Amino acid sequence: MIDAELRWALVTRLAALGELSAADIDAELARDESAAGVLHAARARAMRPDPAAKQATWALLTEPSQRPAYELYASAEGFFEPGQTELTAGYLPRFFTEMPATATHRQGWALGRVVFNAFPVAAASPRVLELAEAALADGRELDPAVRRAFVDRTDTLRRAVLSLRRYGGV
Repeated sequence: MIDAELRWALVTRLAALGELSAADIDAELARDESAAGVLHAARARAMRPDPAAKQATWALLTEPSQRPAYELYASAEGFFEPGQTELTAGYLPRFFTEMPATATHRQGWALGRVVFNAFPVAAASPRVLELAEAALADGRELDPAVRRAFVDRTDTLRRAVLSLRRYGGV
């Protein structure tokens, strides 16, 4: 018998590969309505390689919402999924302009954590690094939680790009 965590690991991976529909994820959630199940389902929905799923997740991350913060965190983690670069390419420049604007309706820990979790480290490339560095250098006033997430994750992104350059990834 497979335990719930292993089952959700399989579900999220299959969702990321496009093998599960939103209805399939909902069916899994009906089997496990625990708090952990809700978070896994949110992450799996965000990971689906479907333009409508990405658009819905983006709206959840950037617009006011009544969803619990932990669901937002899980959704943010699943948005920029490795292997979905073509699907999410249009969201990369938007991330650096629209995510800071979420400070108008989100604040404190939740604001910083959503930005941190959604930061496109999985899309590491010299171009994404340029976008991140430009966002930090453009003189725009960033909410302290957003600035901290941008600084920390840009550092991670910089190291990822350096590694890719060193080992032939870019």
